[in-house]
Amino acid sequence: MSSEAARRIELFFELLDVDGNGHIDAHDFVLLADRLVRSVPGARPDAREALVVACGSFWAALAAEADDDDDVTVTLDEFRASVSSPDQFADVIEEYADAVSRFGDPDGDDFVTRADFVAMTTAAGFDRDKSGELFDALGATADRIPKHVWYECIRDYYTGAKTSTPGNVMVS
Repeated sequence: MSSEAARRIELFFELLDVDGNGHIDAHDFVLLADRLVRSVPGARPDAREALVVACGSFWAALAAEADDDDDVTVTLDEFRASVSSPDQFADVIEEYADAVSRFGDPDGDDFVTRADFVAMTTAAGFDRDKSGELFDALGATADRIPKHVWYECIRDYYTGAKTSTPGNVMVS
């Protein structure tokens, strides 16, 4: 495994361990959903609900696949072992990517503004400066990006569908 891939897995774990207690559990996904929901106060109620549901689905899939000792938590070692084949999470990542990108488009114009993008990515735990770099790397024009571009970035980053993706700026 490349050092970039190893760092991506560690960062992914750190992001999902929202409360920072050294393991991932259902409460972390409740906290993640709450942080994301608060990051874009003007989001549509249907987008808010889809985001909360997607976070719950993400936890359910992760727990089913990675919780080897059935203690209702996922340790870093369990996480590493389970995400070494990220395609097994493709469906739940697609749901999550769709919910996040839709939530980041509160006015429904199929674009995500820099302000909403940075608010959501930092709420998810990413570095603010790197969030701005990623937004620019996604081809921002007039301080916005097409919603589908962000969806593809999330999907590719978390499924490992591409080894070279703009989302890698978050790891560097």
